[in-house]
Amino acid sequence: MISNLIIQEGNQSPAIELKEGTLVFHGRAIIEDPKTFFEPVFEWIKEYMKKPADTTLVDIRFEYIDMPATQSLFKILTKLAQLNRNGHELKVNWYYEYGDIEMVELGEVIQGRLDIQFDFKETRFA
Repeated sequence: MISNLIIQEGNQSPAIELKEGTLVFHGRAIIEDPKTFFEPVFEWIKEYMKKPADTTLVDIRFEYIDMPATQSLFKILTKLAQLNRNGHELKVNWYYEYGDIEMVELGEVIQGRLDIQFDFKETRFA
């Protein structure tokens, strides 16, 4: 069993909670060095993919995400997309603030490029 990975939210960096079967990303992602920031996440996913849960749920709740962080998120989802091809189920919930069309469009672009079904959920961030 893989241990949980929890990264606390910073002023410009998201909170990340990775537990067996559940991956949650939320907050703002304006990261100076995304490669270094996301390195533990990539390592965790690498280990998780060796023995994943039957169903993996990914909750994405970004208020804002810059391009470098978007590229890292895309790499994460690309790796997780392999679950669907290996007999497991991947569910992605893409939360966006009411009226935030740019965040919806970003989710649609990622969804289309990865051929993963997203469940888009309009909400209010506190």
